[in-house]
Amino acid sequence: MARSLWNIQSTFYHLLRRNPLSAAILRRENEGIQSLLKDLLPGSVLDIGCGRGDSLALLLNFTARGVAVDHVPAMVHKTKGHYPGLKFAAAEAQLLPFRDGSFDLVSGIGVMEYLNDWSIPLQEMHRVLSPNGYAVLTLSPPGLLTYLRLFLGHRLYTSTDKDFRKTLDASEAFSISRHHRTLLQHQYLLKKRTELPAAGGFQKNQRQLR
Repeated sequence: MARSLWNIQSTFYHLLRRNPLSAAILRRENEGIQSLLKDLLPGSVLDIGCGRGDSLALLLNFTARGVAVDHVPAMVHKTKGHYPGLKFAAAEAQLLPFRDGSFDLVSGIGVMEYLNDWSIPLQEMHRVLSPNGYAVLTLSPPGLLTYLRLFLGHRLYTSTDKDFRKTLDASEAFSISRHHRTLLQHQYLLKKRTELPAAGGFQKNQRQLR
């Protein structure tokens, strides 16, 4: 994405957060994530697609040890200056540079809607999670606010709850522990299943750009 377009988007979201109505909506979205994570005490967290660090502020309420990755190296360099206690790396959701079972919680907040194929990211999340680990994920359903993001230049793949549950059923990698439908998102807390089918567990799931 062109640097000028990133600058336009950054200015837009800065103004959005200063508007009382939109700020209240975003606050409710964050409260939904916090509710999903209640009672969890993860020893370690991996945040995938950390961006500017918006989700990190939420996750640090639940753990003191975290690692954040983003596929844009410049974004990683900029964000890590605001979180000196965390480790950062440039990496793709489809190829996480961590050992099996490294984390108790994996976060993919605001990530899945940028991926046309969920199968490999879900497989990687499953791999790096500890046996009793959890993943917190969000999806962008079709709607006016999602289409506004498309207008601003985001390459989004909208999804329904039915789409996602179908993918999870096919993969047999996670079970849904909690689910919220908010104004902007579907929010999920997923529990890792300890065993996968011998073959074919992760089926390719590609969706139309909308």
